[in-house]
Amino acid sequence: HARQVENTTSKNTLSRIVDGKTEIWEVPRDIKEVADNVSPYQLGILSRIIAFPQRLLRAGATGLSAPFTTANYAKDQVSSAAMSENVKVTHQPKNVFNGLYQAAKDFGVGTDDPTWQKFLENLGDTTQYDFLRNQKSAKQFSRELRLGQGGRAINKGLHPIRTVEDLVQITEKATRFQNFKGTYEKALADGVPEAEALQKATLAAWQNSVDFSRMGSVGQVSNLLIPYFNAGIQGTRLLVRRTGEAPLATSSKIISFVGLPLAAATFYNMEDEGRKKVYDNISDFEKQNNIIIVL
Repeated sequence: HARQVENTTSKNTLSRIVDGKTEIWEVPRDIKEVADNVSPYQLGILSRIIAFPQRLLRAGATGLSAPFTTANYAKDQVSSAAMSENVKVTHQPKNVFNGLYQAAKDFGVGTDDPTWQKFLENLGDTTQYDFLRNQKSAKQFSRELRLGQGGRAINKGLHPIRTVEDLVQITEKATRFQNFKGTYEKALADGVPEAEALQKATLAAWQNSVDFSRMGSVGQVSNLLIPYFNAGIQGTRLLVRRTGEAPLATSSKIISFVGLPLAAATFYNMEDEGRKKVYDNISDFEKQNNIIIVL
């Protein structure tokens, strides 16, 4: 529901002038995007053509691969835990499972969870796929507003690649949401005003995981051509920044969450001659990017 506010602390606001005075109204995100009828990141025709093969690759060859998706989610959990300033609250099991539940429910029938709605209002659910495609058109939003779940189902059927992307990005949204939820609830429990708590939660959602919105004009073009180009750059940038801000804490978490499990897995694989032969035949690329346990 729309409500009048004093300032534009929320990104989902519309303005109008009444009797020479400006009124600011906070509205649901869907209404905001229909009113604007433009995405904050809008691809031209040429860019969409260039990005299409990469969208197919991400959605098909990698996204629909269960091992890839599972490994990617595990990596996202580990890296965001290492980057989190409040890992005890952002990565407690309750928030991890709630993140997966809310993200999956949002993909299916939508969720009215109050914290998830705040997450959406602050664009916390924007993922890497949103920088390779345009937002839904006004026609699609209108269909969903008019027809509800029926409209969502029609849009999913008419736009299969977007539907697959939305399915695949459940795990990315889940990780961002658990960081948002944990930070938000911790801030409120500490007596922080809600506006400041929302700001802290939004920063956690974006900065504990890879911030895909950070890229210049060269990065935008490169990201259209090279799969996961910006993800690699921003992941390194995030690690360097966090290490600079809290070197001891960040290093300790990296050792705990990455170094020790990797060392234990390697020792286990090399201890037995049979497992060692299998492990030696695995490519160095796989060893460098995954924790491998030979069964």
